[in-house]
Amino acid sequence: MSQTLTQLQSNQVARFSSRKVVQLGVFTALALMIHVLEAPLPRPLPWLKLGLSNIIPLVLIHLMGVGEALVVTFLRTLLGAFILGSFLSPGFILSFCGGLMSTLMMGLAYRSLYPKLTLIGISVSGALIHNITQLLIAYWLFFQTLHLGDLSLIMLLPLLITSAIPAGILVGYLGSAVCLRLKEDF
Repeated sequence: MSQTLTQLQSNQVARFSSRKVVQLGVFTALALMIHVLEAPLPRPLPWLKLGLSNIIPLVLIHLMGVGEALVVTFLRTLLGAFILGSFLSPGFILSFCGGLMSTLMMGLAYRSLYPKLTLIGISVSGALIHNITQLLIAYWLFFQTLHLGDLSLIMLLPLLITSAIPAGILVGYLGSAVCLRLKEDF
């Protein structure tokens, strides 16, 4: 009897793990699809995107946890770079670092401020950190010596902050809508 109970428990753990792997695979595929489909869309500036694929990490933070969201963000940026032919390019480095820092920020905001701060506010915090991280990484990549008189890249900060707010609101709104639909399944 005790051996049967142990086998049942190990089967439940294995089933749970298999289910989680499948869920993460589906969420990774969705995030990757959005990432690739968003790439050719027109942009006001070459590096400025809505970041619609960040809907998926936001949803995962709410439904599963920060760790799962980080796994999907990691895989999305890596696989997306391979598909789009930008692996190890400056754009990949910016996207990779910005995506991971954004997901970490959204996870921190979620753990410490949710539900006082809605998913829309959490998404805006992630969008702001994403843009600030990319600016810092770009400064490090292209202006490795810090000259106090060279503020050309820093002058983009107001534009990046201004663009992050509406993008974060849109991603947060869409992520909230997805969470409402998926809440019953989790």
